[in-house]
Amino acid sequence: MDSGAFTVRGRLTFTAPVGGVFTVGTTLLLSWDTVGNVPLVSLAYSTTSGATFPGLISLSTTNLGYYNWTIPDLASTQVRLRVQDPRSA
Repeated sequence: MDSGAFTVRGRLTFTAPVGGVFTVGTTLLLSWDTVGNVPLVSLAYSTTSGATFPGLISLSTTNLGYYNWTIPDLASTQVRLRVQDPRSA
C-alpha cells in the first residue's frame, strides 16, 4: 500500500523590508530567502494590510533572492508585500 499522491513545494520568506517609511519614486530592495526549487517568483503588494494583493510588482521573474522595486504612489500606511511561486499562485 502506498501513501497516495502529495505535493512538495519550496518555501519563500521575505527578509527585507521589515517595516519602515519609504518615498514614492525611490527604489527599494526587496529580498527573500528560498528553500527548495523555486526558479521563478511572483511579487505583489497590498494597501489593505494583506486582505488582497491587487498591486502587481512582477508576474514572473527569475528568483535571484532580491528585486529592485520603484515605489509607486500608494497613499497607504498598510502596505504589505507578497512573494510566491507563480506555479502555485
